[in-house]
Amino acid sequence: MKTATFLLVAFFVAGIVSGEEAGSNAFLDDSLVVVTIPFPPDSLCGGSDPWETIEKRDENDRSWRDFLSSSGVTWPEGSYVYHVPAFQAIVIRNTQANLDKIWDRHTQLYFRVCFFRIRASLWLVEPKEALELGLDEGTGELSPEEWTALRARLAAQDGAEFLSCPAVQTKHDQESTVKGNVECMYPTEFDAVDGTEGAFAVEPDNFQMREVGEALTVLPTAHEFDSRITLTFNITAVREPSWHDWSDSLRLLQPENANPKRALSMKSPDFPCASIQSTMDVLPGVVYRVGGTPLVEPDCGRRLFFAFLTVEVTNPKPTVSLNLPAPKFSEKTENGEGQTHFRNSTF
Repeated sequence: MKTATFLLVAFFVAGIVSGEEAGSNAFLDDSLVVVTIPFPPDSLCGGSDPWETIEKRDENDRSWRDFLSSSGVTWPEGSYVYHVPAFQAIVIRNTQANLDKIWDRHTQLYFRVCFFRIRASLWLVEPKEALELGLDEGTGELSPEEWTALRARLAAQDGAEFLSCPAVQTKHDQESTVKGNVECMYPTEFDAVDGTEGAFAVEPDNFQMREVGEALTVLPTAHEFDSRITLTFNITAVREPSWHDWSDSLRLLQPENANPKRALSMKSPDFPCASIQSTMDVLPGVVYRVGGTPLVEPDCGRRLFFAFLTVEVTNPKPTVSLNLPAPKFSEKTENGEGQTHFRNSTF
């Protein structure tokens, strides 16, 4: 999860300090292994930099030893743990069995506070424009600079339509969904109602609801040993329906009528939609192009549905205090009683 420079510096720092602690012990047990394990800031015994003084450093390292001992980790002769706050990591020398216990503890603590912000820019692009822009079905990678240039070209194309840019913040191994939809109600059953003089009317009898708009569902899973993130996602786009007439015939009640049947016209909706579902390994800061699935609308013809995804590792701490009072106002109801309403507040 850190670079080679990080590992080397942490290793040498640990080696220097361990040499001082070892003193006259020139021989150390070959069964002990040195590893560097990243931990998020302030996750355990952090806070201010404990390396400001030797006393603070020693106190902090003892705190880490005591904390890991509570998980069943033992400390044979020659073993140690040192916190390297500049690199948000600890350097440990111990047996492999004890290191396995520490890794188990590490996954519980590190991934529990590992938050991600996933954003998706959703577009509909006509096939001709997609070909000119080099967009095809499947997955592609873009740098932030390449994505900025492509987004400007998309915005300038008449055959490209920007839909929305949903974003969601979630944590490791937790599924989250964000929607920008409205509900559309449509009839599913009709009744023929008798009228006067042999006339008939058709009334809807049963209804259903369908969400129209875009939705993003994501499930990020962090990797233990590197910065890759396995992202499972489902992106859907449902467009406004087009209404089609379909007819059925109903026998009239008057047998003397020359035309014993009358056609009844009823409307049913057709919802153009497209979805993108996949699981892929991603890296923070890279923009991934996915999709290219067709979506057909009566007025616009066939277009391709694309999503541009990016993942960022975020700090779960709020940047603004959450104990601020929400702005409110009061209004009088018909019975004269006051009713308090809360507007949206920015936290």
